[in-house]
Amino acid sequence: MAELATIARPYAEALFQVVKADAASAVAWLDGLAIVAADAGMQQFAHDPKVSHRQVLELIAQVGPKSLPPAGLNFLTTLVENGRLSVLPDITVQFP
Repeated sequence: MAELATIARPYAEALFQVVKADAASAVAWLDGLAIVAADAGMQQFAHDPKVSHRQVLELIAQVGPKSLPPAGLNFLTTLVENGRLSVLPDITVQFP
């Protein structure tokens, strides 16, 4: 989808600027987050208006990559707070 790719591009570029010195390890945790974010149940949970951002982050922390660095947590928080969790798989594709 062109629209998701357009949304994903600035996120991928910004993340690369933050982690470029350690981009190789970022790929590992980014791929793990993308797998979790692509799950239909996770998408439904994340878009439920009764569920807080904190609850979404806590669930991802339980089922996602265990060694998420601070930059990864900040990035994930930004996506969740901006309602962009569904774009995460596209961000992974565009990550340099």
